[in-house]
Amino acid sequence: MLKLITQVIALLLIASGLHAQPADNSIAIGTKEKITSRILKEDREIFVYKPEKVNVRLSLILVFDGESLFSPVVSAVQFMNHAQELPQIPEAVVVGIPNTDRNRDMPIPQMYGKEGEENFSRFLAEELIPMLTQKYRLNGQIVLIGHSQGGLFVSYLLTRSPDLYKTVIALDAPMDVDVKVAGIKQKIGQQLEVAGSKVRYASLEMAFGWGKDWETTMAKSKGTVRLTYPNETHESMPFKAIYDGLKFIYQGFAPTKRDMTLNGLLHYYKDVSEALGYEYEIPSAVLLASANRKIMDIRKDDALALLSF
Repeated sequence: MLKLITQVIALLLIASGLHAQPADNSIAIGTKEKITSRILKEDREIFVYKPEKVNVRLSLILVFDGESLFSPVVSAVQFMNHAQELPQIPEAVVVGIPNTDRNRDMPIPQMYGKEGEENFSRFLAEELIPMLTQKYRLNGQIVLIGHSQGGLFVSYLLTRSPDLYKTVIALDAPMDVDVKVAGIKQKIGQQLEVAGSKVRYASLEMAFGWGKDWETTMAKSKGTVRLTYPNETHESMPFKAIYDGLKFIYQGFAPTKRDMTLNGLLHYYKDVSEALGYEYEIPSAVLLASANRKIMDIRKDDALALLSF
């Protein structure tokens, strides 16, 4: 935390929007990596986006159907962090997981119970996430984003491993097409009813969704949102819905004021961390905005507050 004081001064000396470019002037949004899975008995390719020059601990966003959804999720994360003076969401590592056998790993509801979804969930919890945790400075939050069958799968993960996963964006998930899904919906509702629950669940719908069960199971919870996209198709709706889902998940992350003192920012992000359930450090862009306006408010008492925080 001591680094924040010098960080404020340093930020005033550099342009906040500059990023180092590769020598060949190409623009890349991520890298490809490989993980050998003992559980799935195959090599899996993953796509990884990591923000540049960020020293804070990061959230982890896992994107299923990575071959189609990785790019729009990264674009949304970059836009919500850098298109405004104050970031709407925290910086994050985004990991896209392309499919090798989609119907095996994220089956349709009628095929649940044949070990496919169980093995894929074990691969995530026992192999992929430990590898990412070791490699990147993460804050413990894992946001799951899935579309269609993937939306059902991320809902299943929320019920299977509630200590690991608490944040879900389900895009047009078929939650109302088979009786086998009833248990998943019931368990999600039960998790939301737990006192002090930090679960946040966004159901973004066009052709599928929760049907009438949303009103009886989910509608009363402050940790949920349900939005519909009648002017889109099942295939086109994710582009809009990804932004809306992230906006809901992180509502209240950005301060309403741009000129808060350092002491005020420390307390603000302490409250945000308690509300969302994970530790978020003050984003550099927020420090820059406040320092640009009220640099003299970084006083001795603010520094002492920083040291004791």
